Amino acid sequence: MINKINFTGIRNIAAANFTRNKLPSESLSMTLKNDLNDNTLDEFKSAVRKSGNSDFIDWEYPDVLNIENAYDDIAKTNKLYINGIFLKSTDKNLPLFSFIAKITGRIADMKDKDFIVNETYKEYCVKDTLIYGKKFPKDTDMKEFFDSDGAKFCAENINARIDDVMREYFEI
Repeated sequence: MINKINFTGIRNIAAANFTRNKLPSESLSMTLKNDLNDNTLDEFKSAVRKSGNSDFIDWEYPDVLNIENAYDDIAKTNKLYINGIFLKSTDKNLPLFSFIAKITGRIADMKDKDFIVNETYKEYCVKDTLIYGKKFPKDTDMKEFFDSDGAKFCAENINARIDDVMREYFEI
């Protein structure tokens, strides 16, 4: 088997729609890497450092980034979570919002050939990281979550939510 190679700094992109606490939610999960064309993982770590909250890094899977978007229809608010931690709209978190907007924009515009999935990740790691707080049974077939069109759609939604959150934050 020949492994495809990409130099986007983003791999193993998976997306899921689900309900958490009666709120419709979507999750976009991926692994980040530094490679020839960019330093995506270092950019994420830098944004986390600037936030002052190292809990945004999943120390069991430090190269995994999970972005969850929950929308409360009643309160008309979006809640964004990074690796299971609520991302508050504060000045210190602006670098994280910027990074997430940038990476979701990149995913939304990715060519299908650049969606690289490591089979080991698909079989093991994603079962723990796709939806934080939920572990999938070992026999769950995770292939359905690695659809490039679904990931692009989820990335577009999250990117639009970040725009909404930032407009509210800056009172635009």
